Amino acid sequence: MSEIEAESSKTVVMPTMMTDITTLEEEMANMKAILEKLTRENEEKEARIKFQQEKIAKLTRKLGKRPAQSSTKDSESDDSKNVRPH
Repeated sequence: MSEIEAESSKTVVMPTMMTDITTLEEEMANMKAILEKLTRENEEKEARIKFQQEKIAKLTRKLGKRPAQSSTKDSESDDSKNVRPH
C-alpha cells in the first residue's frame, strides 16, 4: 500500500468515526433528555396520586362519620314511604 493510499484511507475512516461519535453524543443527549422528561412526568404523576389518595382518605373519613346518621334517616324515610294507610 502506498503512502497516498494509506493517507487516503485514514482520511476516509476519520470522518466516519467522527460522524459516529457525534451521532453517539447526540443519541446520549437525546436519551438524557428523555430520561429527565420521564422522571419529571413520573414525579408529577406521583404527586397527583398522593393528592388523590389524600382526597379519598378525607372523603372516607367524612363518610365514616355519616353512615350512622344517614342510615337512620334513610330507614326512617323508607319506613314512612312503606306505611300503607288502613
